[in-house]
Amino acid sequence: LRKAKAWRRAPAGMAALVDDRIGLWAANAAQAGPVLLTGATGFIASHIASQLLQHGVKVRGTVRDLNAPKTAFLHRLPGAPDLLDLVQIDLLAPPSEWEAVVEGCSAVLHTASPVREGTTLESYVRPAVDGATSVLSAAVKHGIKHCVLTASTASISRGGEKDPRSSPPGPSESRWSILEGPHAEEHPYSISKTLAERAAWRIVQGTGTALTVINPTLVVGPLIAPEHWETGSAMFHRLVMARKPIPSAELTLVDVRDVARSHILALADPNASAGQRFLTSSTLESIGFAQFAKIIARRFNPLGFRFSFEDDKQAIGKKGDLMNSTLSASPKFLDARKWLQWVHVTVPPEESILAMAESAINFGLVRPPSRL
Repeated sequence: LRKAKAWRRAPAGMAALVDDRIGLWAANAAQAGPVLLTGATGFIASHIASQLLQHGVKVRGTVRDLNAPKTAFLHRLPGAPDLLDLVQIDLLAPPSEWEAVVEGCSAVLHTASPVREGTTLESYVRPAVDGATSVLSAAVKHGIKHCVLTASTASISRGGEKDPRSSPPGPSESRWSILEGPHAEEHPYSISKTLAERAAWRIVQGTGTALTVINPTLVVGPLIAPEHWETGSAMFHRLVMARKPIPSAELTLVDVRDVARSHILALADPNASAGQRFLTSSTLESIGFAQFAKIIARRFNPLGFRFSFEDDKQAIGKKGDLMNSTLSASPKFLDARKWLQWVHVTVPPEESILAMAESAINFGLVRPPSRL
């Protein structure tokens, strides 16, 4: 893996201390009210749910439609029959409905946010901002002590004349994306994530509710459900594995299991996390799509697959779509040292990439040419 020196596995002892802290918190949380997890069917949220349930923590998950087929996998998670309760509610539901959902919970993890391609700026911004406003306001009203918001690097690294993205150490949590300027509306995802995060910080200011924000880079790792192949960062691996040629672009990445672990650690370690943003990236330097594909091809092409790693500078995606927005916001370097020193990365990039590819193959989402 090129630039592998940008990643190093945390010492086993340090990672064990983090696990012990989470375990101690979970033992107490198991006796408290449920943890509210919004957008429970999402890629990151499903891993958060899985980890919480493994720790014996009760989860109240929100979904858009209780009867939708894509919610079924949640009921099959280990521990779900006894510990998981699903509630149907939309991000744009009236604040009073969110207040009813939050009532009785011990903490709030707000991961729900629109992730779509080819939609208008309004369709991104309104649910992201209104959803964060309703959920965080309800948490404050009910005296929730700690909330964790899933944001994005897109609210940190996009835009600006003096752009720090191309030289080390790169942008850190102290920076905010610049939303003004030419072609700004071509990046609806960045705008929605930035405005939603700013709204969340405003809501908790001066209250008894602490906020921690997790700002992931490209999130990779194993799929819990096949639906995750069609949403969020998983689309990038779908592109790498199915498209010829692939974009000549680079992105920093982080494993979904470490992102999920970060949300839980934020609740378990409030002294370190309250009032903080954490830019989460397993690598301090970017990795090219061609590298992704080479890693996958090296493992799976001998088994009959035909994954390409041919670059194409034009194969980046049409203006205004999620891919274009994310690529434009992606820095070559990221200063994720604060997060790395706090959470201690457990999954190296190559393992994350292969885990996502293998899970997609196991779900039948990608097949060798002879089986198509």
